[in-house]
Amino acid sequence: MMFVTAYGALIEDAKVGKGDFVLISAASSSVGLAAIQIANYAGATSIALTRNISQKEAVTAKRAAAHVIATDEVDLVRTLTRPKHKLLISHCYVCEGGMVMVQAD
Repeated sequence: MMFVTAYGALIEDAKVGKGDFVLISAASSSVGLAAIQIANYAGATSIALTRNISQKEAVTAKRAAAHVIATDEVDLVRTLTRPKHKLLISHCYVCEGGMVMVQAD
């Protein structure tokens, strides 16, 4: 079911594709991991958000996302907006608490 949820939001609704940057919350969850795979399949760059370093390591070990950020360890806004690492986030996929939201620019 997690792939259907992520596919519908990312592909059907947001039309994620090559060149897009997708920020995925709760990336270590089943829906989050499915969203990473689907974003990658669509040609997008996936940026995974996890809460802590152990979850970050779990996602990193799967080599699924292009970037993995532990939000308890760093300031998310500063990390995403540093001139050296500045990324244009085209989609935000929130999959916490059963809620799925995709925001496109």
